[in-house]
Amino acid sequence: MRHVTAWLVCALLAPALLAGCSRPRTPQVGPDKPKPPALPTSTTLENTTVKLADPAGKWTFDATAKSATTAGARGPYDMTEADGVCRRPNEPPAYVRAHRLHLDQERQQITLEGGVRVISGGLTVEGDRIEYDLKTGKVVGAPRTNWTFSPGAADAARKQMAARTGGKQ
Repeated sequence: MRHVTAWLVCALLAPALLAGCSRPRTPQVGPDKPKPPALPTSTTLENTTVKLADPAGKWTFDATAKSATTAGARGPYDMTEADGVCRRPNEPPAYVRAHRLHLDQERQQITLEGGVRVISGGLTVEGDRIEYDLKTGKVVGAPRTNWTFSPGAADAARKQMAARTGGKQ
């Protein structure tokens, strides 16, 4: 009888014990348990180059900066001491330089601030703040700026950028 009782107890308890062992356990978080570390909200890179392209092939933009901060692979990017070039098919490249450059790929817009210079073809635009639309290739916001036309300005800008970036354009 003892043998039958022991077997019956094992037969009834075994499935309950095995079922409890096979369930995944969730970690306990409470006042006495440490919380997992928070994920970083942004990444900053020093002396870096950011290269972006329009999926439709309408433009490319390359910028080299002393530092670049971004929340993710698609930006937006905040860059300091930046030099860049925007290329569009069948148009002269636009060379940009600024102390701060904000690149918003989703809006396809660049905001340049502090010692700003944009050179394209023979046109030079200088000011404290300029907004450049990557979709249209046009300056869309440029309060208190100087606009100068001088043939050969783009060649000089290209050479200056090549000198600053070690020949990378």
